[in-house]
Amino acid sequence: MSIIKVFTGCFKDTLVQLMRCAAIYDFSDRDLLNPTPERYKRILSGLINFVLFETEQVPLVLNPLEESLNDLQNQRDELLERISKSRKDNSDLDRKHEEEERIAGELIPQIEGYKATILECKDMTDPLEQRRAELLNTRRTICEQNRNAVTEVQRLENEINRLSTRIARSPEKVKSAIESLQKTLSSELSSIASLESNSHYLERRIKSIDQYQKDLLQCLKLADEWEIETLKVEEVKKTLNSLNEEYESKVFELNEIEKKSSQAQRRTEVMQEQISRVHSGIHRKRKAGIERQTKTQEKHLEEIEFQTEYEKESQILTNEKMMLISEDKDLAEDYIRSMKKGQAAYDTLRSELLHYCMKHTTALTAVENKLQNISLGNGGHPTD
Repeated sequence: MSIIKVFTGCFKDTLVQLMRCAAIYDFSDRDLLNPTPERYKRILSGLINFVLFETEQVPLVLNPLEESLNDLQNQRDELLERISKSRKDNSDLDRKHEEEERIAGELIPQIEGYKATILECKDMTDPLEQRRAELLNTRRTICEQNRNAVTEVQRLENEINRLSTRIARSPEKVKSAIESLQKTLSSELSSIASLESNSHYLERRIKSIDQYQKDLLQCLKLADEWEIETLKVEEVKKTLNSLNEEYESKVFELNEIEKKSSQAQRRTEVMQEQISRVHSGIHRKRKAGIERQTKTQEKHLEEIEFQTEYEKESQILTNEKMMLISEDKDLAEDYIRSMKKGQAAYDTLRSELLHYCMKHTTALTAVENKLQNISLGNGGHPTD
C-alpha cells in the first residue's frame, strides 16, 4: 500500500511539474479525478500549446546545446593535447636538469681548484707588483747610468780626437794619456756592457713580469667568469628547483584537470543521454502532435464542410426570409392601403354622422321650440 502511495505521489509531482511547464499553476487533485469541461478544455489546451511551443523551441534550444557540447569536446581534446605536450616538455626538462646536474657535479671540483689557484695568485700579486716596481726603478737607474756612460764615452772620444791632433807635438804625453784613456774607456765599456746586459736582463724580467701579470689578470678574469658561471649555475639550480615546484604544481593541476575532464566526460555522456531521451521524447511528442494535427485538420475539414452546409442552409433561410420580408412588406403596404381606405371611409362616415347629428340636433331643437310655442298658445296647458 505504501509503494502505491509512493508511486501515486511521484505521479502527482511529475504531473504537477508538467502542468507548471505548461503554465497551469492551479492544477489540483479535483482536475485529475473529476474535472469540469471548462477545466478539461483549459488543461488540454495548455498541454497542446506547450507541446507545440516545445516542438518549435527544440531547434532553438538543442542546437546551441549541441554546438556548446561540440565546443566542449574540442576544448577537451585541445586540453588533452596540451597536457601530453606539457608532459613531454617536463620529461625533456627533467632529462636536461639531470644532465646539467651531472655536468655541474663534474665542474664543481675544477671550480674549487681554480678558486684555490686564484686565491694563491691573488696572494702573489702584491709581492710581484712590489718586485716589478723595484725592477722598474733599477731599470731607470741603469738607463740613467747608461746615458751617463754614453756621454762619458762621447767625451772620451772627443778627447781622443783632440789628443790625436796633439800626438805630433808631444807623443809621450799623448801616448800615456791615450793609454790612460784606453784603460778608462775599456773600464767604461765593460761597465757599459755590464749595464747593457743588466738592462737587457731587466727588460726581459720586466717583460716576463708583464706577461705574468697579464696571465694573472687573465686568470683573475677567468676566475671572475667562473664565479659568474657558478652564480649562474646556482641561479639555474634555483630555477630548476622552482621549475620542479612548478612542475609538481602543474602535475597536481593536471590531475585536477584530468579529474574535471573525466567529470566533464561523465556529464557529457549524461547530457548526451538526456539529449537522446529528449530527442526521443520530442520525436514521440512530435509524432503525437502530428497525429493530433492530422485529427485536428480532419475535424477542421469536417467543420468546414459543416460550415459550408450551414452557409447553404443559411442562404436558403436568408432567401426565404427575404421572401417573407417581401411578402410582409407587401402585406404591410396592403394593410396600410386598407387602413388608409378605412381611415378615409371613417372620416367620410364621421363627417356624415356629424352632419347628420347636427341636422338631427337642429331638427330636435326646432321641434322643441315648436312644442314650446304650442304649449304657450294653449294657455299653458298642454294637449295630448
